[in-house]
Amino acid sequence: MKKKRILYICCVVILLTIAGYFAAKAFMRSISFWESSIVAFEQQDQKKPPVLGGVVFTGSSSINYWSSLQEDMKPLPVLNRGFGGSYMHHLTHFSSRIILCYQPKVVVIYCGENDIADSISPLQVRNEFEKLVNIIHSNLPKTKIIYVSIKPPILRSLWRKSFAEANQKIEEFTTKKDNVFYVDIVSAMLDKQGKVRSELFTWDRIHINAKGYQLWTSIIKPQIIRVMNGKSLDEKE
Repeated sequence: MKKKRILYICCVVILLTIAGYFAAKAFMRSISFWESSIVAFEQQDQKKPPVLGGVVFTGSSSINYWSSLQEDMKPLPVLNRGFGGSYMHHLTHFSSRIILCYQPKVVVIYCGENDIADSISPLQVRNEFEKLVNIIHSNLPKTKIIYVSIKPPILRSLWRKSFAEANQKIEEFTTKKDNVFYVDIVSAMLDKQGKVRSELFTWDRIHINAKGYQLWTSIIKPQIIRVMNGKSLDEKE
């Protein structure tokens, strides 16, 4: 009888944990969940107004956790407006408050990974990115937009094909749009056998570590400089 009671309690705890997980995930997907993060950015701006016309990095936790961004991108005037756990539709909704208000010459976007991991299709991610591009260019037509490909996190290997499909669709879209560029960071994060380089990730096997950011810097920074100088990413010096 005692064993049955313990088993029952364990089952209840497990079910409540699962229910709580999905409830939290649904809340994070909502717009209202991120309002406080955006307000925090606005409060920072009031205390220390940022320079306009620079480079805005925005997106999910891979941008948010990039604590060395300003140092890595010197002498480029960069501003980090990433908020961890965000989806592409969050960037679209808050675009006026995290992108447009800074009148950037370049916007660097890393987003879509959380979308895919939450069963949002690659096509939906691509279409939402197009919405974001249209919003930016309807207000700032000369702004360059760089999309950084969705990385291959070890713990999210289940979605690797979907990540690749989303990357492909977005890359195809960028080839048809002026001032929109695609930067591949996936290839450099794989070894010669095509396996993900584990040394680039933190303990959680989702987020990248300092070595991972060094790699990203070596790829992304030169491309920002190129587009700021009016060159295409495949144009030879």
